[in-house]
This record gives sequence, structure tokens and C-alpha cells, in this order.
Amino acid sequence: YNSFIEGNFNKAMADKKKADSSYGETFWTPQLLYIESIYHIRQRDDSTAISTLAKLMALYPQSPMAGKAASMISVLQRRAEIENYLTNLQIERAREDSFTVDLGTEKTTNRKAPEAVVSQKKIDVKDPGLVAPELPRNKESVVKNAVKAGDVKSADKPIKVAIDTSRFVRPVMENKLFGYEFIPSQQHLVVLLLEKVDPVYVNEARNALNRYNRDKYSGRTLELTSSNLDENRKMIAIAAFDGVVEANDYMKRASNSANSEIFPWMPREKVSFIVITAANLEVLRERKDVKQYLELLQQNIPLK
Repeated sequence: YNSFIEGNFNKAMADKKKADSSYGETFWTPQLLYIESIYHIRQRDDSTAISTLAKLMALYPQSPMAGKAASMISVLQRRAEIENYLTNLQIERAREDSFTVDLGTEKTTNRKAPEAVVSQKKIDVKDPGLVAPELPRNKESVVKNAVKAGDVKSADKPIKVAIDTSRFVRPVMENKLFGYEFIPSQQHLVVLLLEKVDPVYVNEARNALNRYNRDKYSGRTLELTSSNLDENRKMIAIAAFDGVVEANDYMKRASNSANSEIFPWMPREKVSFIVITAANLEVLRERKDVKQYLELLQQNIPLK
């Protein structure tokens, strides 16, 4: 299983052939049959791939993988037609190891807190129809005392009462660690980290994420970009989300569905998700230490 995922195809096929002779073909899980079919597709051995997928559907008709196998067979049967169509589009592909996310520039306008002006004029406290203006508590008692004392003419200038609007503004929590900066209000990405996964399965995971986004997030555009963190770790970045809360919500939903819906053929230990800004992602690409970045997240948002 891991030999297939990690791209050791010759070893995987040799080990599987040996196991087939000892245990029979019913020994295999639908997940392994699916990733074996992807290997055959990579080798352009479509007939063997279709045979493997058909075997999956026959042995495990109730498995969620059976539906994915049926879809793959449909695509393979139209492979020449699809490839001809895509070739004629003349799409210029981005380099696999490139990563560019243009999140624009956040503009913040600092506004002075508004002031309420209370005009001072002679007030007839005996007038039952008089309604005093509603003031902040810290100023109201001062004005009432002045009225009772008859000292309403002592001030030539109007009283300016600053309204405290801090409770209506979302607090901006910022923290720095190992060169990373946690700013929750900035746009965030969700990054899928894949450990020792061959590019053919990275591409399949990206396709699966695209299908998931079309089904679950059809009302918005989410862009996916693949890149390498190092020799053994690949990344698929999903962009972009308005702040860490929205990104974290997507991450929780996707991680909960990863092994049951999105890519159930992928070993659990190969997959993990993080939320990150574009700036922090560039730092991560330089430092290549995911644990350090997770320490920053752990200090600011609860993680599993």
C-alpha cells in the first residue's frame, strides 16, 4: 500500500504479485485496488486499470470506492476524446514546483472615535415634558449634578462626550514566533500536507479536492496550487479565506471528510491540514519546520 503511494511501483507490484499467490485476490482492500488502478493509468495501461476497477466494484459493491471506480472507468473509456479536447485548448500549464498567491493589499483606515456634543442651555427642571438627552453613564451624573446646582450657565463651551466604541471593534490578536506572525484578520489559506506521496497521487488528491469544493462550496471560487515543501513533503494550497476563522472552519470540514469522502484511498498518516497566511507560508517554505509553525497556532487557536 505505502509502496504504491510513495511511488515505489516496481516493489509494490512485486510484493502484490507475491501476496496474490499466497492469499488470493480477495485479500485486498478497495483502497489498494483503486490506487493500483491509478498506477496503471499512469502507465497508460487503461485495459488493466479498467479490469482492476471492475474487480473493485465486484468485490466491494457497497464501498464508497465503488462509485469512484465507476466514475474512473467512465473517464478512461473517453480518454482519447478528453485528451484531444484538452490538447486543442492549448492551456499553458504552471510549473509543478511553482507557487504564487496574490492576495492583494489589505487597506486599513484609522478613524477617530465619534464625539457626541451636548449643547448647554438653560434647562427648566420643573418642566414635566422635558426629556434629558441620554448620555454615557460616566458623564450623565456630572450633568445632573450641574443642573441640580443651577450651574448650567458656568460653561461657555459645549461639553464633548467621547463615545467608547472599543466594544464594537473586533480585537486584533497578534503574536510572533520563529519568524511567523499570527494576524487572524488577514486572508488565510488552507494547506494540505502530503508526506511521501508520489506526484501521481498528489494530482489525484488535488482532483478530489476540486470535486469536493464544487460540491460543498459551489457558491465561491477556491483556487488550488501544488508545490513542494521539501523532497518528501508536498503541499496543496486552497485559497483564499477571509480570516483565520473562515479558514479554520473549512479545514475542520475537509479534515473530517478526508478519509471517508474526499480521498478515502489515501493512508491517514500521509495527510494533514494547516491554516496559514501567504506570508507565513513563504517563511515555512524557507524554514521547512512545520512543528515550529504549529506551535504558533497552538498558542492562538485550539488544534487537534
